[in-house]
Amino acid sequence: MNPKVFDIRLQDGVKGREIRTQSAVETILEPLLAPYDPALLEEVYFSGNVIGKASATRIAKFLEPAKNLKLAHFASVFSGHGQSSTGETTEALEILFDVLKEKKELANINFSQNAIGPNVIDPVARYLEGALSLEVLTLTDNGLGSEGSRRVVNALSRCAGKARSAGQTPKLRVLNCRHNNIYLLDTPFKLVEVNGTPNSKTPSAPTSNKKSEDASIYNPAIWYTDAKKRDYGPSNNPADAWKAALLALDGLQELSIGDHNELKPPQMHMLANVLSTRPNITKINVEEGTIPHGPVSDAWVKAVRGWKNLRSLNIAATTSVDDDGEEDSGPREIVRVLMERENPKLAYLKLEGLELGADFVKELADAITKENRFPKLRTLILEDNDIELDDDGVPEEKEEFEELMSWFEERGGYLVFEGSQNIKDEDQLTAAVAVEEEEEEEEEKGAKPPTAAPEKPAPKSAVDKATDALADLLNKVHID
Repeated sequence: MNPKVFDIRLQDGVKGREIRTQSAVETILEPLLAPYDPALLEEVYFSGNVIGKASATRIAKFLEPAKNLKLAHFASVFSGHGQSSTGETTEALEILFDVLKEKKELANINFSQNAIGPNVIDPVARYLEGALSLEVLTLTDNGLGSEGSRRVVNALSRCAGKARSAGQTPKLRVLNCRHNNIYLLDTPFKLVEVNGTPNSKTPSAPTSNKKSEDASIYNPAIWYTDAKKRDYGPSNNPADAWKAALLALDGLQELSIGDHNELKPPQMHMLANVLSTRPNITKINVEEGTIPHGPVSDAWVKAVRGWKNLRSLNIAATTSVDDDGEEDSGPREIVRVLMERENPKLAYLKLEGLELGADFVKELADAITKENRFPKLRTLILEDNDIELDDDGVPEEKEEFEELMSWFEERGGYLVFEGSQNIKDEDQLTAAVAVEEEEEEEEEKGAKPPTAAPEKPAPKSAVDKATDALADLLNKVHID
């Protein structure tokens, strides 16, 4: 048992514990908590266990002494509640996040797959407003919708402002909001120049008789300034709110906002323009967005060119249909940029559903195998790209892709033409290569002259260790 890590999360396929009632707390939760001194804890994992107000109260009490808590995972803890228990979920959320807001070193929160929707997101949003230490936020598959996501990113904007007011840089570097049914509206984004008071560009307060839940955002005191001396404030419009947050979070390195989020060309254009100012981007997921040929694809090409540290890119299903009913070439232009440049760190590339065609994919294969443009690539997903496959999911023109398949097999990677749902999570694959790079960097920094001890076997190099780790993690190439 590691005294710094409390872990009762459940793996996929295992039914979670029901710990909603006081009786369940006493019979199930208490024995699990008993061996641990919370004052020593740095990480807690409750994911997969269904909790309620009673268990949230006990967990909060348990975590009170955990002053050094750095990670808290509460994924799939409210997914079994249903609509009838919204009140209980809200109370449980308030209890949990009230204790978490006291953790000044908390850097990583996973609150995914809780299906809470926009109605009960406020306790989370209130926590995020003051989460100055937070670096990684995962809110996948919570049914946030546009309104819920607006409240979340408004809170992140406020948090960034508080950080700057305290002389700090916003710390959030990873934001994952995939699969949340976010539909962003098309309205202009408002900027407010910094002069201490609202100017002519300041949005006016709502004129409706109904009190706005966000009326306070029209108070200029809560508009915050970035390094370029412009204010990016919270907004009542989801699209504006997202742009404001992304502008404020200038330390962002990973953004996952694709997959069941309605990202139309205006929003994709906005994302590219904002993210092009972030040269340290390492991961982007905009799956199922729309990148048509023209200004939108031009903006994405410019952004991708600037991301020299890119490790993971998912632009699956981003193809649009033009006026003649033909597949557009926007995503192909992005892939072309990657093929024509060096990608020293790119480990994961998902190009599913782009209708690239066999000839274009052959060009990509040459860039990988012959030109060595992707030396660290470990996962390439090419499903639904107009490549004829046999019954085994292998290209019928096997000889044309044999060199590519061998390339991935030699590296223990994944080359997928069919059945991409069966591969491992992209984060694991990208992290594996990140570990390899870190070990190589450590080896370079700590290199020493060889010692005269021939009787001892030489230790494995960092590359060998990373290769072993990758082999254990990935097991073997899957060509489905």
